[in-house]
Amino acid sequence: MVKSGLLPHERAMIEVSLEALAAEQRNMAVVRAEAMSQSSETWHDNAPADAANLEASRVTSAAKALVRLLGTPIIDYPPEASPIIEIGSFVLLDIWGMRVGAAVVGASQIYQESDLAGVEGTDENMFVGVNSALGLAILGRSAGNQGSYEAADQTFTFTVLGIDQKLIKDHFASPVPQV
Repeated sequence: MVKSGLLPHERAMIEVSLEALAAEQRNMAVVRAEAMSQSSETWHDNAPADAANLEASRVTSAAKALVRLLGTPIIDYPPEASPIIEIGSFVLLDIWGMRVGAAVVGASQIYQESDLAGVEGTDENMFVGVNSALGLAILGRSAGNQGSYEAADQTFTFTVLGIDQKLIKDHFASPVPQV
């Protein structure tokens, strides 16, 4: 059975992101207060306050999504000798003749594409969430398996070329990536 949850470093990344959002929220409160103290009857003068309110709303929504993620159980990295794709596996796939590196993670939305910089031997690297079409298609498979998934109204076929159970742990476990 394939486990589901957050990897240990993901919890730390979420906590760092929440701290950054809290700082943004404090800054927005200052900007909003300044804008409100200078507003008048015209819509032009209220635009800065409206923009600050909109940005504060965006920050609040992002923080709520991250707080919900913190309720997800923490799971261990996969055993190094495991031949099965699970959360924490880095998978080398052949998708339509391209060598694609897929980091299977618990919360793909907290990563940036550049977080996989330095991973070589692929044409492209990506983070794959467990509930994405590709994530659902590869979880539980092993090297040599073939399959397909649908995205953007297209069917993509893949072959699992290899699985590295250490790369994600070694790449992210410490130090915690900063936002």
